[in-house]
Amino acid sequence: MYSSSSMKPSSPSQANQDADDAKTYKELYQRCTDLVSSWPSRQGLSYLQLFRHEKGWYNGVTPLVGTMVADELFAPRPSDIVVATLPKSGTTWIKALLYATVHRREHPADAAGDHPFNSLGPHECVKFLEYQLYRADEAPDLDALTDPRLFATHAPFDLLPRAVVAAAPPSGCKVVYVCRDPKDTLVSLLQFVNEYNSRNGRELVAVDAAVGFFCDGVSPFGPYWEHVLGYWRAHRERPEQVLFLRYEEMKRDPAGHVRRLAEFAGVPFTSPEEDGGAVDAIVRLCSFDNMVGLEATKGGRTQLTTTTVPNSAFFRRGEVGDWANHLSPEMAQRIDAITEAKFAGFGLAPSLIELYSARLYILAMDGLPKLTANELKSQRARERYTALSVEEKAALVQRNPENRERKNSASTSGTGSQTVNCQPSFQPVPSSTPMSSSTPDVAAIVCDVGPIDHYANFPNSVRKVALMDSNKKRRRGGGRGERSPAH
Repeated sequence: MYSSSSMKPSSPSQANQDADDAKTYKELYQRCTDLVSSWPSRQGLSYLQLFRHEKGWYNGVTPLVGTMVADELFAPRPSDIVVATLPKSGTTWIKALLYATVHRREHPADAAGDHPFNSLGPHECVKFLEYQLYRADEAPDLDALTDPRLFATHAPFDLLPRAVVAAAPPSGCKVVYVCRDPKDTLVSLLQFVNEYNSRNGRELVAVDAAVGFFCDGVSPFGPYWEHVLGYWRAHRERPEQVLFLRYEEMKRDPAGHVRRLAEFAGVPFTSPEEDGGAVDAIVRLCSFDNMVGLEATKGGRTQLTTTTVPNSAFFRRGEVGDWANHLSPEMAQRIDAITEAKFAGFGLAPSLIELYSARLYILAMDGLPKLTANELKSQRARERYTALSVEEKAALVQRNPENRERKNSASTSGTGSQTVNCQPSFQPVPSSTPMSSSTPDVAAIVCDVGPIDHYANFPNSVRKVALMDSNKKRRRGGGRGERSPAH
């Protein structure tokens, strides 16, 4: 699929040219290596020594050098698509979804036995610029690739190859960015690093140390918040070139996001494809349960910079809210406080469920037997709801099937005792933060209908802790008093 520039020469003159190119590439790599090695370095949330780029970004020598060489050499085509993520933000999944979507006609997803995923992992189908292609003193022969070419990067937006981000003339090259809740990103990255350390006899990184590194931005291509904001600004300025996705929303509606990818890539699904189940076939093909069972996952390895990683190491279930099984309430609160402060004023807020799962967890651990509606609603949340149109308010109820059932039940019961209270339960960002018309925040607002389970829309791990604590309180009170919020 990809090849090195050091192919067999076709003539003596070609051989001389290749030799000159090889010398030039080696000099370029050495110059970049010398520069990176001169920067301050420290230990961080990585199995590499992390160097601090002049612009404040952290990473190891090899990926930083690869980023710089790609900046010099990468020549994008208008049909190119670059997947951009921070490590452990759904990278493997978005690569698989994009590849399967773009190449669905030559490699149908429902013809699983013949699909490239049987022999190649997603990281071999969509390679990283800085970790796989621009490395080892070589420049890949990307001209031989057929359109559309798919690439990936963990680099922040302002370190992308200059030809990709150039405003005039635009390359036309498209970027798909995926962000994930910072707490889940941290936990997944910590587990990945410690799995590597364990395989290689290294000391494991403690959770409290990992939180400190992450909050200080000392993680691969950290800081997290500046990385997300860089791509968010680019998306706001040129949405036709930069698609901004959220991992949590992808988990809730994978089929809808496959359609968005297809539209953005210029290969929308046709009516016959929709009727034939092509979208659902791609979702099934790229699902965790299917991918972990493939031979390429179980026995394959991927070369990243100077090391090889088992493909199985890239696969975790990636459950939303899994951080609650690993982080203390204080750790989660520290991260959420940074998130609110950094994102304030940019119209960018994680969905209510992801951001405030930490808040709910903390309240539950503090022993509150029940979280009432008044305790959960904030002035700003009410302001956000009031600002919605009648149609948007109605759409909120329609988006939540459970609420629709409750509403229908109330309307047919004849008692009139249950009323619709479609106020948002949580406020995701400080009151100074404006809503963005281009983000799907409205769809994430949780509508309450009469007496509800205030924990229902939260990750099971958080909900379990909250309910256990609530039940303990009730038992200590002789089984009387306020009832559990789950009913």
